[in-house]
Amino acid sequence: MLRVSNGVLVVPPFECAWLTGDGYTLRDGSGCVSFEARGDTDVTVILKSTPGAKRLQPLLRQAPGHAHAPGGGGNALQVEQNYTIIFGSHRNSCLKIEKNGVTQCMVTGVACSRVSSKTFGKYWIDFNHGILTVGHGEPGEGVCHQWHDAQEIPGIQHVGLSCWDRHVSYRAIALRPPLDHARLRRELAAGAAGGADGAAAAAPSAVPCLFDATCAAIMAATTPANVCRTLHVAELLLPTTQKLYRYCLDYIARHFAAVADANGATSRGASTSGGGGSAAHGAAGGSSGSGGSCSSAGGEHGGDASQGVDDGLYGLHSLTPAAMCDLVCQNTFSVDEQGIFCALEYVCDGDSSGVFHFLGTQYGSQGWVNPLLAKRVDVRASSPTGRTTDPRVVVGRQFVRTNFAGPRYVNGAASTWWQVDLGEQHQLAITYYTLRHDGSPDYARSWVLQGSQDLGTWVDLKRHSNDTAIKLPGQYASWPVIGPAAAVPYRAFRLLLTAPNASPNPASRNNFCLSNLELYGFLHKGGNAATNGAGGGGGGGNGVTAAAAVATPAAAAAVGAALAPAAGAPSAAVGLSGTMP
Repeated sequence: MLRVSNGVLVVPPFECAWLTGDGYTLRDGSGCVSFEARGDTDVTVILKSTPGAKRLQPLLRQAPGHAHAPGGGGNALQVEQNYTIIFGSHRNSCLKIEKNGVTQCMVTGVACSRVSSKTFGKYWIDFNHGILTVGHGEPGEGVCHQWHDAQEIPGIQHVGLSCWDRHVSYRAIALRPPLDHARLRRELAAGAAGGADGAAAAAPSAVPCLFDATCAAIMAATTPANVCRTLHVAELLLPTTQKLYRYCLDYIARHFAAVADANGATSRGASTSGGGGSAAHGAAGGSSGSGGSCSSAGGEHGGDASQGVDDGLYGLHSLTPAAMCDLVCQNTFSVDEQGIFCALEYVCDGDSSGVFHFLGTQYGSQGWVNPLLAKRVDVRASSPTGRTTDPRVVVGRQFVRTNFAGPRYVNGAASTWWQVDLGEQHQLAITYYTLRHDGSPDYARSWVLQGSQDLGTWVDLKRHSNDTAIKLPGQYASWPVIGPAAAVPYRAFRLLLTAPNASPNPASRNNFCLSNLELYGFLHKGGNAATNGAGGGGGGGNGVTAAAAVATPAAAAAVGAALAPAAGAPSAAVGLSGTMP
């Protein structure tokens, strides 16, 4: 099934994603489509007059009596008229162009003849009335091959993104006016491949879409007085406005004092009762719909923030400056793109794109070894390690028929869980996770995925209640993880059984059966910078410490400047809404 996640389109084997809309159709039989792709092999683009086919080679069923049907009758099958361009064809060895299913040319030894399964590569295809030009890099640069069809297929309008027998991921898809094919031919013949003098100047400039231009204009016009309103609107439109949302958070972190002053006078009209000590808990704990509850051995946080909100504040709650510092700066880590070591995106069940495979290959630099045996992760269960409870299996790549965590009884209550620790040097802002059941019929139905920074305080990231996704022994099941708490990176994750499983044997209903686990998201590397700020926060007194732990130097300076004059004075009623994505 086609899937779009975090701006990435994942196309499963033999499927095809057709670009629709006025901005994604070829006009007058010409245009240039550019994209970034990642896959093991066969990154495929189909050009047709009509969209809608699912297979790589769509078939057209002819009516009885058609002139080309055998014997003039029957329902003969023919390939619909199309052009097919395959990057990394024939086991990732060549660039291939087909017309109506018949190979027209195969080119080896060029940049487009191979694709990567580890990183996204930039590709473009220019179609201009039967002339197909294929390149690598920015449109107009890195020309790899040009082919001219003397008998052009009429009415080519639609672009489809497909693959063969392996999943392929696409992103940054754009359609531009056609390039100058004569210039491209000269560059190809000269072997310049975009390196000739003046090539960059001759290439047409990319015209941004209206949405991008609008976001850029809003960013340019951002001020301390309007940034909170902009943040609120961007939050409502997530994930489309992810870039604008991150910009607003970063702006507040860098100009905290000015934002507090600009909004302080208005926000003082709101009620300040109830204290601001739980601001960070409200942001990281989030809403109940996304499983944002927080449990800790150290007890509950302080009182709730005031519910009195001025309608003109667009999401501002009456919080203390310390609480707002805690909230803004704890999110500085999660939105700082320079802190992201690697983006590990879910492709399909059993893929090689998750964090345990990434750590098992030493960040992709060597062959895979079990990350637990390599001491790169730590896995524990609620029951002792034994023949039927093997932590190595959970982060391994082999299916086992029997592997479960048994219950641990605390004050007479059964507690069953699996726990994975990435270590102090890694934190993961999780976006997806995959389970593979073992060979038993003891299917888990109700459990919760939790995250922690200190292995003591656990934050709910995704709660499952009577989830029947797993129905067969050895079955995979995957789920997206969204919500305010999931936007924060954590070093450890736990799967906690919350109700008996579906086992026909009453003695096994408190077991959590698990063959394999894989996590996906944005991996941060180096230190435990988010330890204080990402775990759900604390009271107002801890807000400064949590903020300083993750804030950028500019944000830290703004925090200090904002809090210094506030000591011993009534707190301004400023803050952010607690519904971070």
